[in-house]
Amino acid sequence: MTNRIAAFLQIRAGEARMVALVAALFALIEIGRGLGGNAADGLFFVRFGVENLPYMYLILGVITFFVMLGYTVGLGRGNKSAFFARLFFFLAIALLIERAALLTGFNLLYPILWLTINAISVVLGTLVWSVATETCDTRQAKRLFSLFTSLGILGGVIGNLLTGTLAQLIGTENLILLDAAILFACLALTRDIAWQFFKPTPRAVAATSFIGEIRVGYDFVRASPLMRLI
Repeated sequence: MTNRIAAFLQIRAGEARMVALVAALFALIEIGRGLGGNAADGLFFVRFGVENLPYMYLILGVITFFVMLGYTVGLGRGNKSAFFARLFFFLAIALLIERAALLTGFNLLYPILWLTINAISVVLGTLVWSVATETCDTRQAKRLFSLFTSLGILGGVIGNLLTGTLAQLIGTENLILLDAAILFACLALTRDIAWQFFKPTPRAVAATSFIGEIRVGYDFVRASPLMRLI
């Protein structure tokens, strides 16, 4: 029975653990994005209303540009395993800090929280595919990426379904803590994936300036068909 399922999912011998770990990462990230995004939306809408969303999206566009520019620089620095781990860690810490800040009751913290969680969501949507790209070769990608996408969609559905129940049980603000906990779990999962399955990374050419670092990151993205699509 197990062999039939593996054959149906196009999982070949020796790939089961890798597929399970990467699929779990996709699902976890989407669960967290669902919970965090719904919490940020709800808290913002109650205090500022939906009529302010267009202005928020304008600000988010500018923030996302610089965040992804920094992400591209980080990709070009060679040790992607360490980069991904640090990124998960700092994103989780940012959420914990903002949840603590909400205790002050300062109303302007809610737009900041909304911008933060939505910027983090963009980063995570790119980061998870970066991990998959580092884990799978081209032939594996053709077979397995649709499976990873499906598990990500399932995770998003689960996150959205659980939002209402969890908000009633622990409070909407505390969904941010749950989102941070999921990011820490993703950190541990990514370290396991990287240790076991990441391909050796060529030593990056030393960048002598910020522009040089951007160029190194750009060259990496240009060399990857998947990253070009993203």
